[in-house]
Amino acid sequence: MEINTDRMMELVTRFNVDPASDADYIRLSLPRINFTIEQLRKYDLTDKRICEIGFGAIGLACQLELRARVDAYDISDTYKPMCEHLGIPWGFLDISKEINAPENLGKYDFIIFCEVIEHIARSPVDILRELRSWLKPGGVLIVSTVNLVRLSNRLRMLTGKEIFARYEPGAFVMEHHREYTIEEMRAYLGAAGYAEVEPYFYSQPDLRYPFLIQQSYLWVARLFPNLANLIFAFARNPE
Repeated sequence: MEINTDRMMELVTRFNVDPASDADYIRLSLPRINFTIEQLRKYDLTDKRICEIGFGAIGLACQLELRARVDAYDISDTYKPMCEHLGIPWGFLDISKEINAPENLGKYDFIIFCEVIEHIARSPVDILRELRSWLKPGGVLIVSTVNLVRLSNRLRMLTGKEIFARYEPGAFVMEHHREYTIEEMRAYLGAAGYAEVEPYFYSQPDLRYPFLIQQSYLWVARLFPNLANLIFAFARNPE
């Protein structure tokens, strides 16, 4: 069951500072967003405490359609007016520094951490461990990130192009500072103390390309899963 895109686009158009850009991003990301929501539908999220770090369409759908109680955290206030309209608590959070929020310790049943960790020039184990302290015993972290060895990266390397952003100390650069393999995500989540770590590949077609190219990519990724462009992982805070 797909999310209610019309309702989401209405809210983005009404409240976001750059609605055209934000709407385009949601449209291009819909396969991934719908996939993430389908994974979350396997749980009963009614009245569960959830926070989304890097708030966007996934947290919005959890609040509007899955009846969860969502908190929003971000370094950008793009969604802050919408959150205030919907009664979603919004907080500023800079993950490039130590996450220190004692009031959140053991607070959440679920943390949604999708398409964020690749933007942070900091130890992934430290980030993941700090987030685990926000989870209740038995709580679940949902993390997704781009796959370092995906097909597009291999093609860029063959042509000598850069993959990562150039690090600028003290500057906020909204690009990828670090990407991960599926083995690294499994190892880092384990090192951060999570249990039941289940990373897996997901291939999202690039909707900017013609349908035939999209389908060709999906066919190649089915044959060679490590060429997929995304990695998902569900990990549990031990009881």
